[in-house]
Amino acid sequence: ITARGLEVLRVLVENGVGTPGLVEKARAKLVDDGFRFVNGGNAASFDFDESAVIIPDGTAKSVARGQRVARSLGLPESSVSTSDRAQTVADVIVILGKDFAP
Repeated sequence: ITARGLEVLRVLVENGVGTPGLVEKARAKLVDDGFRFVNGGNAASFDFDESAVIIPDGTAKSVARGQRVARSLGLPESSVSTSDRAQTVADVIVILGKDFAP
């Protein structure tokens, strides 16, 4: 499935600061840009100063996916990093930090 010529990515979003409604604001941006939103709720903690855009590996395809998500949310490309966190329900995981400006 493609949207605007790009594959539709599943993006799971977690609130890493505890601000009410933050995930919903990120959802609106992502859906407007053609991503499929997966609700992740709250992160394990609320002490994320910087947002994290987590991809499963460092392949060019995964990095490009992470960068697309970061751009959609107005986050720097430096927020993209790899993790071995299981990504079975989403292609990219985002933990929103204090730097996310809805």
